[in-house]
Amino acid sequence: MGNRLIMSEEKNKSSNFPRITISLEYFEKTIIKLMAEKMDRSQSEILRNIIKDWIITNQDILEVKYGIILDDVLRENQI
Repeated sequence: MGNRLIMSEEKNKSSNFPRITISLEYFEKTIIKLMAEKMDRSQSEILRNIIKDWIITNQDILEVKYGIILDDVLRENQI
């Protein structure tokens, strides 16, 4: 839906991980906002959880379409 990912070298104030900035369309932003309110979580936490869930449930897409083998990545990062 027209999202644009921009990597930033700026560090997140609450962690040591680099910040990733995305632009959301109104529909996407509304859904994320409502989810955050219903779950009493930050919008960032909601997005992280969505991404983690997608990665776990779509391992086949990662391997076939992007050549990424999740087990290898997990092993390399000891997650």
